[in-house]
Amino acid sequence: DDDVHFRNCQPGTLFQYIGTQRHLVSETHLNVEGHLRLSDLREDLSLAEPFIRDSDVMIFNCDSLSASEAGFLTGMSGSGLTVIEACQLFRYAGAAQSLFSAGIYGYAQELDDSGMLGNAIAQMIWYLLEGSTLREDPEKSHLTQYHVQSKDHEHALLFYKSELSGRWWIENKVGRKVPCSYQDYRKACEEDYSELIIRSVLG
Repeated sequence: DDDVHFRNCQPGTLFQYIGTQRHLVSETHLNVEGHLRLSDLREDLSLAEPFIRDSDVMIFNCDSLSASEAGFLTGMSGSGLTVIEACQLFRYAGAAQSLFSAGIYGYAQELDDSGMLGNAIAQMIWYLLEGSTLREDPEKSHLTQYHVQSKDHEHALLFYKSELSGRWWIENKVGRKVPCSYQDYRKACEEDYSELIIRSVLG
């Protein structure tokens, strides 16, 4: 909850929190922001990809790593992201067409006696750069369109799949292609709409 200054400085900005640990976040915060829990990420890390792909800015705090992965620095939680998971998230960020800023915060070199956290950060930056070679503009890519008609809504949901990368988008109310996942598409086919679809198209 100590990130309230971000919301005060940028009213109207949509924030998505990735890797939320329920015991570290207040109920109030859970109710007002979008959260992708660490437990859900553990089951399928790719759930984070559409949210990161639709972001302008990515902020990563080193405290979100597991203490064992960071060299057991004081104050870090025993639970958290692994370095492998963090590197994959940064690869997603690099591949995000709209992302113009990525920051890593909370690192103090004088506390990193083992150098493990510094090494982890170097790896994350490497994967960010590698991901940047995979950027894709949905307006220029060859896309296959999928129509999903719902009983409860007048218009069909329009999904798009890239034949190049396999990434998915859904068209929102104003015609913008919003990044989504194959799981979002499959759920929509069964009229079980994800939070992303409700917020972007049906809300």
